[in-house]
Amino acid sequence: MLRRLTLLYSVAACGLMSPSAFAEWRCDCTTIIDSCSADVTVQETFVEITAPGAQCARVDYFIDGMPFVSVAVDGGARENWIARGAEPRVLVRGCQVCVDNAGLETTAAPASAEPPAELAPLVAPEPAYPREAQLSGIEGSVTVEFTVNPYGDTQDVTVVSSRPAGVFDLTAVSAVSRWRYPADGEREPVDVTETLEFTIDDFLFDEVARPQAQAAAARGQPNNRCIRENVTWNYGEMIEIGLISACSEPQAVFACAPGTGSNAQRWVCSSTEDNGTVLVPPGDSRRGFDVVLPSQTGQSSFAYAEDFFVARAPNSEYWWIACAGDDTRCRDAARQWSAALDRQAAQMNPQLRTQLEVARSY
Repeated sequence: MLRRLTLLYSVAACGLMSPSAFAEWRCDCTTIIDSCSADVTVQETFVEITAPGAQCARVDYFIDGMPFVSVAVDGGARENWIARGAEPRVLVRGCQVCVDNAGLETTAAPASAEPPAELAPLVAPEPAYPREAQLSGIEGSVTVEFTVNPYGDTQDVTVVSSRPAGVFDLTAVSAVSRWRYPADGEREPVDVTETLEFTIDDFLFDEVARPQAQAAAARGQPNNRCIRENVTWNYGEMIEIGLISACSEPQAVFACAPGTGSNAQRWVCSSTEDNGTVLVPPGDSRRGFDVVLPSQTGQSSFAYAEDFFVARAPNSEYWWIACAGDDTRCRDAARQWSAALDRQAAQMNPQLRTQLEVARSY
């Protein structure tokens, strides 16, 4: 997705930089120079990020399935946090070393230095591509205006123009509202105009629909990349994960996870077939309607559903196989895998029970 950026400064900032503003000024994460390692620890009221040895580092991580990005300066950063559960699940997805402006002779910041001429976002989530536009092959753009306040938040996001009108407006405003810029308590609010280009090849449609089409041409192979986590519920003794589909073709999902209670230390398997459903994307117009698909007994009626829940023991991984709803070869093999693994010792490697590729998560 290409962006055209125009910055309109309302008032030029002057005077001393605050310590936090100077820290943000130091790190230019639009330029990555190396990779690094990082740790993320969740405390009761804050999140501690450490990137040993890195003067400036961008750290991407997930907490309970939600994505976050922090800029660690001189090896560390701390973010405010409101605890949502006793044992939040943390996954560090990447650590990248950024350019350290303080180490550049031409950019050493004197006490009266002004902020960089170009204000670039530190965090800029991509907008979701509307499914109907995806499936119809519609492309376009949205130009928005908004204000960046001294805390780096975006405010008053307004659509200036769009093509086609109204198709991408909501998703563009939603994405830009979540953008975050460097904070500077000495900076006046900045007015920004941004154009977001919506090109199908740049979005999830390219990542998912194309492999889906390839899988459809090779019957008998899983569509595991079609499945995504949507929500995670932590009940202490049990974790429940909601799985959704990112592909338009209905998916049958077979999942196995370590159980709890009497099934502790054993694999417990379930499937959308057990529920009499097949998955379609959230909000899909087919949701709730029935479809007749091939089954072991010839044909069976299934209901279109938008989610499938898997329960697992805390601190454990779960495995799954996703098949196109009408792919009897894949579904038969996945069903055999699920039956062979169900109630077996949790030490058993699920991949050894089938020749199909099995996906896993935590």
